[in-house]
Amino acid sequence: MGLVSYLTSLKRPPGPVSLKTAERIQLYSVEELENVEIRSLHQLVENFVLEAIFNGEITKRSDTNEIANLFLSVIYGTLVTAHLNQIAPIKIYMKRNLDLVLDGLR
Repeated sequence: MGLVSYLTSLKRPPGPVSLKTAERIQLYSVEELENVEIRSLHQLVENFVLEAIFNGEITKRSDTNEIANLFLSVIYGTLVTAHLNQIAPIKIYMKRNLDLVLDGLR
């Protein structure tokens, strides 16, 4: 529930926080600096959706942004529902819900 609380906090910026050059140097080596790209969770999911479409794992019936929103809704909803209804193990519950969504997208 801490994740949901963090994500819904009004104090949190909606996108990833940009790092200053000095912070990047502390976190990464000089060779890695040019390749480092900080993305939001939504951008990561959207990239996975595009990859799945190109691989033929899902058929494109909708905008990739909408499909990414659907996956994030299922992920967050599963976490909240599992917590409220004391469902365990969450991993199996999450996989079942994601499999149901994927079946609908094929």
